[in-house]
Amino acid sequence: MEESEVLKNIQLLSPSSLDEFLEAISYLKEAVDISYNGKQVKVIIIDSLSMPIICSIDDPSIRPIYFSKVLHDLNYIAIKHDIAIVITNEIVTHSDKDGNSSYASAGGHYVSEVVFNKLESTRISDDKFAIRLLKSPIMPEISVTFLITGDGVRSVESFRHKV
Repeated sequence: MEESEVLKNIQLLSPSSLDEFLEAISYLKEAVDISYNGKQVKVIIIDSLSMPIICSIDDPSIRPIYFSKVLHDLNYIAIKHDIAIVITNEIVTHSDKDGNSSYASAGGHYVSEVVFNKLESTRISDDKFAIRLLKSPIMPEISVTFLITGDGVRSVESFRHKV
């Protein structure tokens, strides 16, 4: 496909507030029933799940309600329409009472555990990246290192980790 043809098949929603983000999710529940430019929706990408919620709601005890609603709606869309949904989420630093730091999914344990497949991506250098499959109901943990250059993407190496 030509680049212009590919771009015709992409619809971009850019909500600028939590209310707009929630409206966009509601819109998606109805929009996937309608073909887009004569083609069925195959994938929905949410970039980012946690930022609209974390930046809009100061009370951390209320945030799980919003995460739950959004993830429930996206799961409904995925199952009803057999659509892949890719969600990006931030990693945050947590400190325990002893001052030890660790990394966790923004949105907490619920957001981290409710997804079926979980990947972690890392930039190793300017053009070298790695992706690690952390959670999958059907595959073992695997890591893939790849380059993104002006010529495209190519795999450098892949290796499996013991689970």
